[in-house]
Amino acid sequence: MAKIVLFTCYDVICLGMRALSSHLKKNGHHVTMIFFKTHSAAPVKEENLKTIMYLHYLPGQIYANGYDTNPYTETELNLLIDTIASQKPDIIGLSTRTFWLDMNSDMTEKIRKKSPKSLLIAGGYGPSLLTKEFAEIFDYVCFGEGEKTLLDLANSYDDNHYEEIKHLNNIAYINNQKELIINPLHPPLKNLNELPFPDWDDENSFYIEDDQVISDQSLIRKTTWYDIFASRGCSSNCTYCMAGQWTNLYKDYGNITFPRIRVRNPENVIEELRERKKKYNLKYIRFMDSIFSSSEKWLDTFLALYIKEISLPFFCNIEVRFQSMSILEKLCAAGMQETSFGIQSGSERIRKEIYNRKISNEQIILAANFLTENKINYQHDIIGFNPFETEETLKETFDLLCSIPPKRTIVFHLNIFPNSTLEKLYQEKKPESLPPIYHLTWIYMWHLASAGHEYRNFAKDLLTKSLNKTPLQHHDLIKEKWTELEHKESLFDE
Repeated sequence: MAKIVLFTCYDVICLGMRALSSHLKKNGHHVTMIFFKTHSAAPVKEENLKTIMYLHYLPGQIYANGYDTNPYTETELNLLIDTIASQKPDIIGLSTRTFWLDMNSDMTEKIRKKSPKSLLIAGGYGPSLLTKEFAEIFDYVCFGEGEKTLLDLANSYDDNHYEEIKHLNNIAYINNQKELIINPLHPPLKNLNELPFPDWDDENSFYIEDDQVISDQSLIRKTTWYDIFASRGCSSNCTYCMAGQWTNLYKDYGNITFPRIRVRNPENVIEELRERKKKYNLKYIRFMDSIFSSSEKWLDTFLALYIKEISLPFFCNIEVRFQSMSILEKLCAAGMQETSFGIQSGSERIRKEIYNRKISNEQIILAANFLTENKINYQHDIIGFNPFETEETLKETFDLLCSIPPKRTIVFHLNIFPNSTLEKLYQEKKPESLPPIYHLTWIYMWHLASAGHEYRNFAKDLLTKSLNKTPLQHHDLIKEKWTELEHKESLFDE
């Protein structure tokens, strides 16, 4: 039995790590999970937009996230190092992201001093994108999907076959000649129903926050909702997002066909929800799939069981490129109360040529009106600070928002992930971005367009005065009006 510590930063849910823990435990290994710091958001000033993680823009406020608003203290780092060392692990695994490369380097150096005999391995999207950079910090990187690889690694320790590790599938490392080696890849898991449910046990789970170690779920069980995936992957292939990128990574590095989406059986999903509802007295479900079912046949079976056995209100992500209006109607009838509606840009050209999202403005308007008529609480997601945008395309987003019912709009500051399709396009085209003040002014205009009709008309009038070109000359006035939106949530449901 190998002793394994899995930890992650700024994510107390981390369903991927919980899934790995369950799989290792099912196969006889001892696992401790550590959740280092909680994810939180806090307002920042317009002039302070440089962050490690990402920014998002809400009506009246700009927010930074995670480390940028809740940095760890020296006490907390020492608690992490000591908690890991107290387990005397054979293997220390970190689930991480590209944001945290420098932070992970500092952590790893200090962890090694306290746990010198432990093997350190990193996994997740970050190490699979920046494989060489993470391999220079850790002993090994798990490239791609982790269940089979981590189990192979644990079994090698269990059998004292340490020399096998460098030959395990999906393992990447730096050899003695300072070269990056990426081993052959396992085929993707075919049957998700064979995997155990994510590990939510209190035993051997620790949360580090507020300069203390918490050994129960008090940080996350203050609420009665539950996050779940009914699938892995994404039907889409958006250039900026990693959810659908395993297909490209496996093709590039292993010439392996990796399905864009794999779906659990409806009965398997219901069984997990049934168990968790009974244990935690759940009141609300959040389906975290990138797109919650584009198969009407699967959905019919699932919703019949859900209504009969679970019957709780729920959130899920919708995507009208892959879901018919019939699917949306069935989701509403089954208890969907909230959803997130990804517009990303009001320019059809930007959506198609830059984001690889082939959807018309007419489809967006139809879906927005449908959700409003059915009294579904939803938000528009839009990407800001895209260097490919022009004044014309930024105005197209404003025009589209003026064409749909007022709803809360969240703008996410674009992060171009390394080795992503969008990064390759950026390197090829080398677009010259508009100055930040242009992007900010239009983001404020988008929020005004998404508010009640008073604010929408105010923004329209300003644009008319600007001869329908740039509202930049009115930036201060626009910002002043935008700040009023912070405490006027009712405006977004007029």
